[in-house]
Amino acid sequence: MKNILWEESDRVPLILRVPGMKNRGKRSPRTVELLDLYPTLTGLAGLPHYARNEGTSLESLLRNPADRSWTKPALSQIRGGRSVRTERWRYTEWEEGRLGRELYDHRVDPQERNNLAENPRVAATVAKLRALLPRGSVEKRSSAIRYDAIRDCTYFPQPKPGAAKGDAPGGEGGGGLKRCDALDP
Repeated sequence: MKNILWEESDRVPLILRVPGMKNRGKRSPRTVELLDLYPTLTGLAGLPHYARNEGTSLESLLRNPADRSWTKPALSQIRGGRSVRTERWRYTEWEEGRLGRELYDHRVDPQERNNLAENPRVAATVAKLRALLPRGSVEKRSSAIRYDAIRDCTYFPQPKPGAAKGDAPGGEGGGGLKRCDALDP
């Protein structure tokens, strides 16, 4: 489940194969979003692009994967949080900062272990990235789930050695199984 806004959860592979494209097999270091697929495919197919659909065509990156003029960040959102990712930084706010904020420098901290959001030396970076986040309220984050694998989830109790079939806790009604309630409301 992708329910956090860290690099390992947000990032997905994006592979495009375009017949006749000269840069076949090339990887682009630029940051892109899945929203960019629609305008890319409609543009490559010569179809009209509707303004109601978001995203920016990746055609320039397909022609020149290292295109330095591409500076568009990637935005991510889950319940209670929003994140903006540039080539160097990831900035996240939980409920517009009320539940915390995070800033990671991927140039020196690709594992996102050192949160710099409250470091005064990067206050200008925080302000710049914060301005890139969408405006408006964000839905509330649900409370943390208290999970106990034995108490809360389906499991198969082992019958005692030498016990007859059907002697497992719970008898014939499921062999003692307990059902998990919704873990992610």
